[in-house]
Amino acid sequence: MIYNKYDPLTPREDHATDDPPRYIKERIESQIKPDDSSLRLFGAIEIETINRCNLSCPFCPAGRAFDKRDFALMSEKLFEKIIQDLKKKSYKGKVALYSNNEPFLDQRLPVFLQYTKQELPEAQTSIYTNGSLLTLETFLAVMKNLDSMVIDHYSDDLQLSENVREIYDYCVKTGVYHQNLRISLRKYHEELTSRGGLAPNRSSKAAPDWPCFLPFYQMIVRPTGHVSLCCSDPYGHYTMGDLNDQTPEEVWYGEAFTRKRQLLKESRLIAGDLCNDCDMVK
Repeated sequence: MIYNKYDPLTPREDHATDDPPRYIKERIESQIKPDDSSLRLFGAIEIETINRCNLSCPFCPAGRAFDKRDFALMSEKLFEKIIQDLKKKSYKGKVALYSNNEPFLDQRLPVFLQYTKQELPEAQTSIYTNGSLLTLETFLAVMKNLDSMVIDHYSDDLQLSENVREIYDYCVKTGVYHQNLRISLRKYHEELTSRGGLAPNRSSKAAPDWPCFLPFYQMIVRPTGHVSLCCSDPYGHYTMGDLNDQTPEEVWYGEAFTRKRQLLKESRLIAGDLCNDCDMVK
């Protein structure tokens, strides 16, 4: 349940490779339907219902100290529309109620999770959180409608805080949710990926000449309903569409996404800024 170190610069061991471009291209090809060569619908959608975080991690451009976004809170009407649009497609992929934020800053999160699971029972619900706002009571309430929770626990001494320790001890003692929870011990002052050149603590931001898998698999929805290019576009530099007026499917197969994918299938170096400065391996 606890992983002592997490490094997104390195592929997971089960996908380890000494040839990142080939690894990424193989992932892209896995998203192409063999029968008609069309692109599959996204396998994961991240819905950010509030665009704020309560920490100021030095590697994150969306942290409290570095955030340049105007405050936004997704309306319940818009949230329900997105879920209903997915329901019409019998969506069975991942629905993650987070992106570049701390999801538990939105007090409506338990209700949103319940609604998502009710309307999309075959989808996989997911949350990433820094855990600082979690209590055992809140944890037990949301896990009823969560398939997975990851707590990225930030501490330079790699020690659990009292509230996260209580959750960990409960899961170990009871065995409840043990398979649904992962706690990653992370150092607060880490240097991670360049975040499209936006990471505050990265001096070197040159991207490798690799393709990118994210726009072939992932949809990122901001609280305004605007769809960003990927999770490394926290400020919405690129807008692929607007879910107030479009369905997720319409945006996914729309001109903006299609054009970016044509470039990113070859190299991120020709896909414009952000992509030019992104070194994430996905």
